[in-house]
Amino acid sequence: MAALDRPSEARSKIDAIIRGPYMDHHVAYSLGATFAQLRRSDEAVTWLRTAIDEGFPCYPWFVQDPMLDPIRTNDSYRGLMRELEARFAATRARYGARQVTGFTPSAAHVSGLPFSPSPPGAPF
Repeated sequence: MAALDRPSEARSKIDAIIRGPYMDHHVAYSLGATFAQLRRSDEAVTWLRTAIDEGFPCYPWFVQDPMLDPIRTNDSYRGLMRELEARFAATRARYGARQVTGFTPSAAHVSGLPFSPSPPGAPF
């Protein structure tokens, strides 16, 4: 609804989801992306951080998801991405690039971010 420029419908669904009985990192990420589409950066970053903390620290996905485009220049989002990139780099250093793949270094895919999220032909 948010991406379709129907913010009141989106807000109604958001409220129901937040009040609902189920929450996991995927739901938190979806809420963050929805708030990004609504250009509510603070709420978007809060939910994206929840998604990361609850088990979805997928830097390559955060880098390439077009749903997050409206908040990419937000300072809080950029700080979150720096933290997530550092965590991703530490994981690569600890376990090696083979176990943690999904991107190739290239020109900045997203303004201010140093990596393209996936190699050509990747499914995401």
